[in-house]
Amino acid sequence: MPENFGIGEIRGNLIRDLAALNKVETLPWDEWGRMEASYAGATDASYDDLMDLIAAACGSGDESAIAALYASHDLAFPAAGL
Repeated sequence: MPENFGIGEIRGNLIRDLAALNKVETLPWDEWGRMEASYAGATDASYDDLMDLIAAACGSGDESAIAALYASHDLAFPAAGL
């Protein structure tokens, strides 16, 4: 599937990594928030800026920053699941 390659997949993996750092188990094919639009190439530069913010937070090891970011910007895994 073409949607499983490229920048959309990198963005999706980054968001799933953020979820994992918040002790939320996801599957490789789980999509929520703006992930579907990202896979379709329908996001703008602001979404890339958000990805940079997520990468910096994940790399920082600052648990409070990671938790705060996860709770914002429609990044948290849906409470009801998918």
